[in-house]
Amino acid sequence: EPFSNLDVELRERLSIEIRDILKDQGTTAILVTHDQHEAFAMCDKVGVMQQGRINQWDTPYNLYHEPQTRFVADFIGKGVFITGRVTAPAEFDTEFGPMTSDRCNCEKAIGRDVDILLRPDDLLPDPEGPVWAKVIERAFKGAEILYTLQTQQNTRLLALFPSHHNHAVGEEVRVRIQAEHLICFPHQD
Repeated sequence: EPFSNLDVELRERLSIEIRDILKDQGTTAILVTHDQHEAFAMCDKVGVMQQGRINQWDTPYNLYHEPQTRFVADFIGKGVFITGRVTAPAEFDTEFGPMTSDRCNCEKAIGRDVDILLRPDDLLPDPEGPVWAKVIERAFKGAEILYTLQTQQNTRLLALFPSHHNHAVGEEVRVRIQAEHLICFPHQD
């Protein structure tokens, strides 16, 4: 973990410089880190390890948007799982209404419950949105604010809004879910 003791700004600048040097030289390197942001920024391929074994070896984009296991989905990035019932090979009924996916083919699971991954960037602030939620936590991140929301059905969601959408804890907000690529796994109680 060569950058772990550096301040954030120096770490980001130095990691980009080193990546550029390695690319220019055509050199392959292995970076070991616990910092997902660092791995995503520097690496063409990332391996996610679980109990000493690589669980998924893929591009950063695919690890985030197409996790192959529930462990990778839960480990990479932030997100929550909501329950949905499969109504057709790529269609689900959820407490937030019907959802469809261009990537989930659940033909063998029709009529069964599945857990659908929602990332914070799948929720958009919308004053006319169908989902009402109360802000229960907020984490200011500069250009963005990560909100933990609680719906009227007591479901917790994570939402990443531009920071000019400045909401206080306890305030009610309206959102819409715009999940273009749903990832689902067998339902777990």
